[in-house]
Amino acid sequence: MALSGRVAIADVTTNAPAPPESTLAPELHVIIDSINGKISNNTISPADLAPDLKALDDLPGKHPADNVDDLAYVLTQEAEVYLKVLRDPTMTQKTLQRLAHDFPASKFTPLELENIKKLEPAIALQNVRAGLTNGVVFPDFQGKDLSGNPVSVGDLKGKIVLLDFWATWCPLCCQEMPAIAAAYKKYHSQGFEIIGINQDDDATAAGRFVKENQLAWPQYWDGDKKLAMKYGVEALPTNYLLDGQGRIIATGLLGEEIGEAVGKTLKTK
Repeated sequence: MALSGRVAIADVTTNAPAPPESTLAPELHVIIDSINGKISNNTISPADLAPDLKALDDLPGKHPADNVDDLAYVLTQEAEVYLKVLRDPTMTQKTLQRLAHDFPASKFTPLELENIKKLEPAIALQNVRAGLTNGVVFPDFQGKDLSGNPVSVGDLKGKIVLLDFWATWCPLCCQEMPAIAAAYKKYHSQGFEIIGINQDDDATAAGRFVKENQLAWPQYWDGDKKLAMKYGVEALPTNYLLDGQGRIIATGLLGEEIGEAVGKTLKTK
């Protein structure tokens, strides 16, 4: 499971640069430099990179006489940006499918045909996430927390609930804990509950962290990642805020946003 964060283009590209004699090479380098510059910012969205991705998409058609490997290489770079910067497996797969269709004789094609199949689980997760939007009733689960007590969303009907997917090895998760704890302390008596869903491979590490940081809410250990798969979680931290009917009202809250969203929801309850 990958941590949230930005990926530099130097870490993204795994293939050798296009040969200097390629007529498309200068344009490709300009596009990559543009992407590099945008990645250095704190936030990257599909809209930010849309001009660069279109330029990559159009580049092979502008140089039809170039070597087939050079033309296919451009699409491998476009796919890498979709996968490792924008984390969009569906667009990654579509780009690789185009590569295989347009350049079947490319040296890259056999590997990318394998990668197209490997993307299917990630696309399935993406589809699950796409279905968990505001207003949707969050699918329930049944289990026991680290103390052996039953835990489920359904048992908390009428409460405002934060489902927090986290792990001790995730720096941002640990950084977020004080804000989550502050919201719990302030609003728990008013009907706010939290279920932590820990993603550590070792339940002992989770238990030790909970004890050391005096986390007062129940923690479900998802060591086999079944809940992460069920709810399409692939990056940490991930959270869902639910209303009293179990409907999603917010996702991806960070820092003070958590307390603010809980307070606002309780006022309108």
